[in-house]
Amino acid sequence: MEGRGSITFASDVHDTYRILSWLDDQTVLYLSNKQTLSRAPVDGDIATPLKGWNATGFSASLTALPNGRGILLIRCVANCSLSSDVYVYDLRSDSLKLLVSQAAGAAYSSTGHLIYTLRDGGLFAAAFDLNTLTIRGGAVSVVDGVEPLRFAMSQSGALRYSSQEPSAALSDLMWVARDGKALLLDSLWRGQFAYPTLSPDGKSLAVSVRDKAADLWIREANGNRHKVFSDGLVNWRASWMPDGKSLMFVSVGDVDKNPFAVIVRRAAAEGSEKAQLLQRHTFGLWESEVSRDGQWLVVRADEVGSNTYAIRARRLTGDTTLRAVIVPQTKTTLLNLALSPDGNWLAYTSNESGSVELYVTSFPEAQATSVVSRGGGAEPRWSRDGRELFFVSGGRLNVAAVPPGPMFNAGNPQVLFPLAGYRRARNRQQYDMSPDGQRFVMIRDRANVGGRGVVYVEHRFSELRANVTAGKR
Repeated sequence: MEGRGSITFASDVHDTYRILSWLDDQTVLYLSNKQTLSRAPVDGDIATPLKGWNATGFSASLTALPNGRGILLIRCVANCSLSSDVYVYDLRSDSLKLLVSQAAGAAYSSTGHLIYTLRDGGLFAAAFDLNTLTIRGGAVSVVDGVEPLRFAMSQSGALRYSSQEPSAALSDLMWVARDGKALLLDSLWRGQFAYPTLSPDGKSLAVSVRDKAADLWIREANGNRHKVFSDGLVNWRASWMPDGKSLMFVSVGDVDKNPFAVIVRRAAAEGSEKAQLLQRHTFGLWESEVSRDGQWLVVRADEVGSNTYAIRARRLTGDTTLRAVIVPQTKTTLLNLALSPDGNWLAYTSNESGSVELYVTSFPEAQATSVVSRGGGAEPRWSRDGRELFFVSGGRLNVAAVPPGPMFNAGNPQVLFPLAGYRRARNRQQYDMSPDGQRFVMIRDRANVGGRGVVYVEHRFSELRANVTAGKR
């Protein structure tokens, strides 16, 4: 290829997992938008999918093994936040083999070892047969406290990894005023929090807490806390019913039918009964919103084959048929649902323009659509009176005034305060606001305050050989 300009060897690369690996035979392996592993010659010839790949799963990373023997990959069946495993793809036999369950990173060492991190941390090594692509013997711990995925080993034996103290993985729930001043919401409660949402009266808080799985918890005004009982392995992204007595939430893992199903459940706020199935879709459901009048459930759903999300809605009484609100005809990512208090407008983010911006459209018929943000927008939240729309842009919390009237016509966004140190997410709001709109519940990551460091160590080959050999005895 010397002297030639750039060429396009694949145009169907997965929009989210843009991963590839360059093989020794001058072909490139990549994940396509149909969630197949494809192999493309770099001279521009047509790519061909690998025959032994199971399209029900997808790969989050690809690492070529020496001599074109195979590919190490991290494979997720439905959601990488729920489960991931280390596999090897045998390029000779076109077959996929499981190597390590519940692992989140893998590399091959020239010493003949498989190096990997488990999902709950720690770096491990096991002797690996490059001819048969199998692990020989048990694994041994190389370094404790290594963050999953955050390591690299060079051909000379230098090891670099990210280390984190156990307490650094915890986070705090904070009250943050409009001027950015912050106070602890509960000084006695720390955890790996995600997706907080306040009850309509602002007295109770629903938030997901991750340990081995992710459970939905409710904190009452008096500080008492209880878990919402659900069969799901991951329970999060809640939306309160108007009376504050129950809430909807997304649940990943239906142990009775499909451990990788993504559904919407409804549960009583006092936690006295197990949550009940509310909505199942042919594909995954990843967000849910309930209108303030309790009439509508809005969901963000996967759509098969298109590599896009769609927004759908149904009534909670009467005709409960799930209907289309926004179903893109092209590869478009829709995220961050937020219904206005009067139920007339739906805020969401989309990359349809080439960058992720905040949009507002009429609801339930998406007929009039406006762009609110300029230069990026995410995580919209409406004030309780519907006269303000908050969103994240440029690492700061912004607010746009929304005048009353039959037409949506937001004012120019104004910056409230920077969000450095507070948790952000691309797929669901990581904050909520009090009923009076004067303060916000946010998650402050303690890891951003301190406790995490990058460690670089040279000449680890001899120690690696010694540790694995000792582990065999």
